[in-house]
Amino acid sequence: MLEGYGRAAGPGLLIAPPLRQPAPPGVQALAILHYVSAAAMAVCAAAMLLLPADVIADVGYASGGEVPLVLRFSAGALVVGALFNALVGQQLQRGRQWARILTLVLSAFTMVGVLLLLVQTGDPAGLASLVWPALSAALLNTRAARSWFTTRAW
Repeated sequence: MLEGYGRAAGPGLLIAPPLRQPAPPGVQALAILHYVSAAAMAVCAAAMLLLPADVIADVGYASGGEVPLVLRFSAGALVVGALFNALVGQQLQRGRQWARILTLVLSAFTMVGVLLLLVQTGDPAGLASLVWPALSAALLNTRAARSWFTTRAW
């Protein structure tokens, strides 16, 4: 007998296993934002490594014909961050609770940090930095999202 299939009333007929339900729209949207952000980070890393030497010299990083070490490390950090961001997006889409908790905790830390910076500097320009973490927290705390991460159904 095939794995995951059960017998129907008639001989030789098989019942297909139930299809996996897709994530709620809010979780799907957040996962797509993670994928887009990961792609943007990867493009920035590639641009850092592929910039011509004269452009790097104009910016003031180097005078030679090679990419400075600091740019290589920065590009490597961006690639690692992009891979991690894509992984978290995928795990959110699959309904993994650890990805939800990690995203909520990092969002809370980011919001607290932005608000502390606002109190210290008094400059409201940093309030735009609250959009991504606040959106993440809101989308992951809807009734459908909470249900998705506990029962994989909404």
